[in-house]
Amino acid sequence: MDLNLFFERMAEYNNTIWPTQIITYCIGIFLTISIICNWKSTSTYFGLILSSLWIWCGIVEFMIFFGSVSTQYYFWGSLWIIQAILFLLFSFKQNKIKILFDNNINGYLGISFIAYALIIYPLLGYIAGHGYPSGPIFGVAPCPVCIFTFGALLMIKIKIPYYLLIIPFIWGLLGIAAVLILGVYADAGEVVAAVLGTILILKRNKQANKNSLQFNMQASNRKGIIGFLIGMLMNFIHTKFYMNCINSFYLKTNAKILDIGCGGGKLVNKLSKCYSSSKIIARRRYRFCYSNRGIFF
Repeated sequence: MDLNLFFERMAEYNNTIWPTQIITYCIGIFLTISIICNWKSTSTYFGLILSSLWIWCGIVEFMIFFGSVSTQYYFWGSLWIIQAILFLLFSFKQNKIKILFDNNINGYLGISFIAYALIIYPLLGYIAGHGYPSGPIFGVAPCPVCIFTFGALLMIKIKIPYYLLIIPFIWGLLGIAAVLILGVYADAGEVVAAVLGTILILKRNKQANKNSLQFNMQASNRKGIIGFLIGMLMNFIHTKFYMNCINSFYLKTNAKILDIGCGGGKLVNKLSKCYSSSKIIARRRYRFCYSNRGIFF
């Protein structure tokens, strides 16, 4: 696209949708404050806000205002709409998304990306000679929205599905073309946000998988103090169920009893007291534990 045509079209777009920019800025600032202050309600509207920003850019900017300039914008608009739907589905599936600022690299980079999208991005555009209304601005333009998105995703405390990162990452890399062809140098920050954000999110996902695997291993093959505490917790939670099971049993005095998935061992312990002459075999996931008196955990 011709450089002058792009900025002329952007100015027409910003003037037409005014004062939507004020609304989107207020929404972005509100979401940022809620993340920093760790408001519990943030999880309920986070997905809705993020998807709203993406669907606005996809429909209004790409398809309505820039679709007449080039048909490629219909393609990009479709991708942005798909991404908005993915954010909504992810938000509804998780019910409540835990998102907050932490004193670590993800937290600091996340806040930095958000501040870049809200403040530094339009400031750099002004310095470069294409400030408002001819320059892109947060909430109604895709590039600052993409940067803001990576900042927010970095502060989510649950595993993020890989499909949520594909479209933002691809769009983020296109910031290279915006810098070299259109002279929108602020989009260099978009490239940084896409690359660093994706790397750190994937690293966090990998760590979450490792922690989950360690917990599952402890739940089935408990070791050390953590395994002991997990076993005690399982015994406490399942006590009522165990007692109901024992009260419903009608076994011979010399019966052979097999408990598959013996948990913390409380059921076996109770059975050994009720059926002291019986042979009880308790099976965990990784090994058999034989006892005629039960497992004392």
